[in-house]
Amino acid sequence: MLCYTYALQIASTLTDTKEFKMDKRFNGALSITQAMVYLGDIGRTKMYQLIKRGEIEVIYIDSKPVILLNVLESYLARQAAK
Repeated sequence: MLCYTYALQIASTLTDTKEFKMDKRFNGALSITQAMVYLGDIGRTKMYQLIKRGEIEVIYIDSKPVILLNVLESYLARQAAK
């Protein structure tokens, strides 16, 4: 639940910027760019490497790729356990 709260804080501070748009209702699915910010502002190349290796699962809503918040939380928990 702490990660969810953190994501809400990120969303509230970055909602008005040009680069980062997030719906204030926050539904648990993040765009690739939002997920990059959530993971500590990692780069696009690193994000796609994680996806390609299967460490982060992407789902599609229509044709838009999104990453579920619980997938990111699981990834962070695995990294913390190393």
